[in-house]
Amino acid sequence: MFGVAVQAVRMNYYPACPRPDLVLGLSPHSDGSALTFLQQGKGNSVGLQIWKDDTWIPVQPIPNALVINIGNIIEVLTNGRYKSVEHRAVTHKEKDRLSIVTF
Repeated sequence: MFGVAVQAVRMNYYPACPRPDLVLGLSPHSDGSALTFLQQGKGNSVGLQIWKDDTWIPVQPIPNALVINIGNIIEVLTNGRYKSVEHRAVTHKEKDRLSIVTF
């Protein structure tokens, strides 16, 4: 009925960087999928940021928790009632970061 479904899993490793102002881990974007599930590694630095009220807001990692982002498909299906979140990943001066994402 719906055709072929695609599920992807991606691991992103962001090493510590002495000059985080010179690099960007992952450029700003919204996800084309319906939902994105993100597991941030234990003891990771803050690296995920969301765009809200014209500023980048850091998302603090919570141990054993998932971050769930609304994607573009949900925004379209709900006629904009639920918004796809623009986000990015940044590096940290002293800590590395590992994220596992499925979408």
